[in-house]
Amino acid sequence: NTKISDFLDYTKQCKKIIKRMKVPEESDIKECFVQLPFASEIGFGPGKKRLAIFDLDETLIHCETQNADLAEQKVEVTLPGNVKRTIGVNIRPHWKEELLKLMDKYFFIVYTASHQSYADAVINVLDKDEEIFKYRLYRNNCSVVTVEGQKFFVKDLRVIQGVSLKDMVIIDNSLLSFAFHLNNGVPILPYY
Repeated sequence: NTKISDFLDYTKQCKKIIKRMKVPEESDIKECFVQLPFASEIGFGPGKKRLAIFDLDETLIHCETQNADLAEQKVEVTLPGNVKRTIGVNIRPHWKEELLKLMDKYFFIVYTASHQSYADAVINVLDKDEEIFKYRLYRNNCSVVTVEGQKFFVKDLRVIQGVSLKDMVIIDNSLLSFAFHLNNGVPILPYY
């Protein structure tokens, strides 16, 4: 259980780090660019939807790496170095019912700083019929920023080509994840 006071303290620490971050030039993130297949359907107006971007870990799910038996579901994942492992996944209650209510207004995608092999295995359990999430972005789509020797993976919304920032919102438990687009972010209490 995360206490709101702890979350506020964490958020204050994030803001101090963000002030020291240097936003990369757009030319430096070109290799991260993606074109969503439904980008032309995003915007404001009749028949258009907005884009809601969800973090994975501690937003939609909590991963139990040490003891998979503590979790509600077990998932086989392949970690970097081709290491196969069984992890436990706890899913935030009611997430799917709530997002289904909003599908007429939003396209939903997942943008995670996790490696693709891990993220895909977890998302495939979370949304096995690909009913909710229409696209996935991973660590390789993040900007890597170093502050005082510490490396951060920032979900830089500029990588999503053909969609205006005014038509995107990112939901994440860490301000650091959307450090370059604080006005687009909705911080959410972490799910453990």
